[in-house]
Amino acid sequence: MCLASSSVRDLSHWNWEGDHIIHECIVPSSRPVVGYLKGHAYDIDVREFLITGRNEIVGHTLSRNVKAYADNIPNGWKLFQSRDKGSFDHRASVITAFVSKTIQYVYTSGRDPWQFPDETLHEQKGDCEDRALLIASLLSASGVSSYNVRVALGKMRLWTANGHAQDRDHVWVMYKTESGRWRVIEPLQTRNIDSRKLPSAKVIHPVAAEYIPYFVFNDDHLWQIFHEENHKPSAKITLDRDWSQLHPSFAGVVHKNIIEDALAIPACPKQVREALLGYFSPAIFGLGPIVDKIDRELATYDPADHFDNGLINEGWRAVNRRLSQFKQDSTNIDAFARAAHAIADFYSHSSYLHFANNAVTYDPGAMDLGLSSPPDYGPGSTFDLTKPGFSMNSNLWKGSQLEGATAWNGNIISGRYSQKGDSRTFFERVTRTVEGLPPKFGALPHHAEIAVDGDAKTNPLYQDPRRYAEQLQFRKAASILHIREAFVNNFN
Repeated sequence: MCLASSSVRDLSHWNWEGDHIIHECIVPSSRPVVGYLKGHAYDIDVREFLITGRNEIVGHTLSRNVKAYADNIPNGWKLFQSRDKGSFDHRASVITAFVSKTIQYVYTSGRDPWQFPDETLHEQKGDCEDRALLIASLLSASGVSSYNVRVALGKMRLWTANGHAQDRDHVWVMYKTESGRWRVIEPLQTRNIDSRKLPSAKVIHPVAAEYIPYFVFNDDHLWQIFHEENHKPSAKITLDRDWSQLHPSFAGVVHKNIIEDALAIPACPKQVREALLGYFSPAIFGLGPIVDKIDRELATYDPADHFDNGLINEGWRAVNRRLSQFKQDSTNIDAFARAAHAIADFYSHSSYLHFANNAVTYDPGAMDLGLSSPPDYGPGSTFDLTKPGFSMNSNLWKGSQLEGATAWNGNIISGRYSQKGDSRTFFERVTRTVEGLPPKFGALPHHAEIAVDGDAKTNPLYQDPRRYAEQLQFRKAASILHIREAFVNNFN
């Protein structure tokens, strides 16, 4: 959902299969030989950090601990064991949630040794590379082909609102879904962290992030990924330059979110709620607080999924279609997650609650929408789009602001976003462009001018911070009520 969210740049920019095989997979272990307290560090084949189902510790973890976790999800272990459609993506979601729940994140600095998955399971704690290695090993041991799994080493580039970027070293997991798309499994996805122990000097406040890989590996191969900072093919990793400088030094914090609040009810099994929370990437030193999976899909952006560009009816048709899918098969967590995302975006992005003026839920089939006043966007109204601060897309709409406002009177609207020739920010420019809209849709105000999606800001519509805060509370409350009702009515 987009309430106080940030974006992750399109992942399709990189060849996650790997551009160049490095045949010499030797890296420094950063640990002494057994029996020595310090010194005597030795080199190791990086592939040894990934273990498979042949390892009995990992095998027992899957058959006992992961099974116990999955048993609390409807059809959870049955689907996990099967080879039915959706079973491999299901395994990835369950394993990610299991590690998030059971392995405590521990911040480390400097050149700390990587833990083998056996060690992480025994200690029940680790930093981002330890958790990434465990997730990848559990995926492989569960039956997911290792060629659909990569551990990635590289940088997290954090973008601030003024366009500046800061790089942080990071290790994460890439998983190829059953639809053939690579997606990030973020090892810092956890609620088991004490943010007071994180180094505040490293905190910045970015608005988006980009994963930049240098190397990826599985239990068979190590690959180099080419880009402007990593363009020279390597026969092997140059230890000091390429590997030893990768010291992940940031952590994530999962914030309380609307899904968690909406589904904190007896009717929603705990493991279902946690599976849904797995769709949210956590804050990474201020990145966030929450990034939903659908908000990261910039290359396949559909405005109806976000109730953007005035597509109110289209948005509700998509919501109802996904809720119907969830009702038919309540193991289809993805369908409900996307429906819930859109429901929250409706309240955040549209003008509905401005005219309802209370935290009332929307019924798309009702004749009476419960509005305290009919939608009016002209001069003298409380939603006057002719005032300074509101804009139009002149590439699409050739009329005046008054004509544009009048054209939308009587309708619930939402702001325009990613219309052709109208992008305002870096991330709007890299989002899939929306084309083919009728001219009237260019008269809509911009998304940023009317959306209520943050905890402390003003916009041309609500310049009084108290008024903005009131609207924010209305919209959060309505989102929680609507998502809760949608779950209760459709969970089978």
